[in-house]
Amino acid sequence: MTSLDVTRRPRLLIGLFGWSLIAWMISALTNYLVFLALELALPVWASLLLLVVLQVGIAVPSSPGRIGVFQYLVILTLSIFAVNKDVALGVGIILYLVVYVPMVLIGGYCLWREKVTWQKLIEAATTLSRLGNRTR
Repeated sequence: MTSLDVTRRPRLLIGLFGWSLIAWMISALTNYLVFLALELALPVWASLLLLVVLQVGIAVPSSPGRIGVFQYLVILTLSIFAVNKDVALGVGIILYLVVYVPMVLIGGYCLWREKVTWQKLIEAATTLSRLGNRTR
């Protein structure tokens, strides 16, 4: 089965859409809970808009860890709702920590558990880079 075979199986396709919708709603809920934690009275759709802007905006390669770009996109999006830039920056920093810190910690734990060293990661990246250069 290839990744596109799901399009030929309606039951799998419905499941894919269902799980994708759940993942997006959890992400939007995370945004909204950060709004509530900071006592921002924003509409629910603000969290959905922020989610879309962040997903599109961070898809473009940028700084390591997307630091700065992530916060700028939060400030830009929340300006639509007349949120002060300083408050929006606070939202951006807290949301970044809520989203990325657990991911980094879990990833680090998994690497440690699998006994993956920095040297192994560098070797794998070098190998992939060489393979990529051969196909051009």
